[in-house]
Amino acid sequence: MTRRLFPLIMLGILLVLAVTALHALAWWLAPFHSAHPEAPAWYGILLFQGTLIGSIWLGFLLVSKRQQPYAFDYAETFRKMPCHWILAISVSGLVFHLIAKASLFESISLSCFTQLRSAWMAHDRSTDPTWLRMFSMLGYVGAHFTMPGLLICALKITLGRQYWKTWLSFIGLTMVITIFAGVIVSRTIMVTALTMVCFGVLLALFGKAKLDARRLRTGMLSVVFFMAVVAIFNHQIFKSKIACSATTTEQYVMANLADTGVTISGIREDGRVAPSFGLHSSILPTLHYLNHGIWNYAMILDTRQRGAPVLLAFMSAYLSRLGLMSNPEGNTTRIYSQGGATLPGASYHDFGYPGLLVVAVFTAAMWVAGVYLLLRGGASSLFGLTLVVGAGLTIVLSLLFVAPATISYPFTIFAFFVCAIHEWLSSRIRKARSG
Repeated sequence: MTRRLFPLIMLGILLVLAVTALHALAWWLAPFHSAHPEAPAWYGILLFQGTLIGSIWLGFLLVSKRQQPYAFDYAETFRKMPCHWILAISVSGLVFHLIAKASLFESISLSCFTQLRSAWMAHDRSTDPTWLRMFSMLGYVGAHFTMPGLLICALKITLGRQYWKTWLSFIGLTMVITIFAGVIVSRTIMVTALTMVCFGVLLALFGKAKLDARRLRTGMLSVVFFMAVVAIFNHQIFKSKIACSATTTEQYVMANLADTGVTISGIREDGRVAPSFGLHSSILPTLHYLNHGIWNYAMILDTRQRGAPVLLAFMSAYLSRLGLMSNPEGNTTRIYSQGGATLPGASYHDFGYPGLLVVAVFTAAMWVAGVYLLLRGGASSLFGLTLVVGAGLTIVLSLLFVAPATISYPFTIFAFFVCAIHEWLSSRIRKARSG
């Protein structure tokens, strides 16, 4: 058990280190300067990430002492799962959502497709007929089945099983989620999808005792392909926003920096950054996007004021959308700028450093429990995958947002849970027939 458990535990630790390194690199490269001290925010982030790594390792030490009859080869179970029915649900979801938003396409040109987001938010959905609102919800639910589909396809591609057939499903799922994310105008959805592809490859590689160079090359091909799609998608979003606002890249970013206490350093007399990032470059706004949560955390640390609860606000939002509770009246003050506040920042905002430490330990427990279930076999492995995905997404998005509060997280977890239920029921039926 320990021989199979250790690589997956290390995968969680490497994931934390990779996310921290990515944001540190973006922070170092970005020509931005905050009026709020940034060092305390980084100290808080390192405390959170260090606690997360330490808790994952402690969880490994505790779990590895348990007696386990065998280490289940989960890769073989996922390899046998067909992608075609997941692709069919995803395509259906996309069609439902396109129908729900068809009326918005008439007034917005394709070159300014990013205006769909503001148009949808300004649209009074309560006036829509029930069937149209139902189509919108089915669209969100169905399209997110691309997430388990991408993970399973990436895993099967890495293992080299049903290679070309799986690649066709993978490309089809990529097209579905890209179009859906374009209609929603959401980069977070594409980041989530990229995470699923990476998880599929890494689970195939780390699930084996020995690293296979051929599988590594095959898996990286799917990752590079999807990263190229994400890069093009990200560039087109910023290109559309900048072009349709008739501004330069710097002016667009500076408008988004209003009331944040953050300025762009190195502005020349012509209003451009030296060296220039280009007229429609996505580099400068992407660096802003990656850093904005850290600046918001710095704002939180730089004041004793506190606004509306942040960390668990997603729970009341879920319940209100399900009609199980009304929006509570109370504190709606926001003490930081637009966007997220990072998971450490949200934890500190609501509960101080004790809350920050507890959230880090809870996230680590999710990862360790998910990995343990993944290796138990049977239905446990599929529910374990759902936990691993939940914890992994929380880690990947931790320096941007509180992951469950993002639009994609609940639908992604629901899709994995449904796939787990489906596979569990299928296995029970197969056993009943063979018995």
